[in-house]
Amino acid sequence: RQSAINLVEQVLNSNKKIVIDADGLNIISEHIYLKDKLNNNVIITPHIGEMARLVMKSIYEVKNNIISIAEEFAKKYNK
Repeated sequence: RQSAINLVEQVLNSNKKIVIDADGLNIISEHIYLKDKLNNNVIITPHIGEMARLVMKSIYEVKNNIISIAEEFAKKYNK
């Protein structure tokens, strides 16, 4: 598991254009310091559950505020 965390961190540090999905998103949501490495080169593709973990809200909250939560997240991390 540590090697997967290290890999995600290395990819985020690369400043290359990347797409992160599934386990990559789960790793980022579990290791909050990695969120600070998100930038405008990173595209994330979370489903509702993954987004809920990323923003630390319930699935219900995300479902009912999906646009505003996505916009807020993008503004915060699209540096």
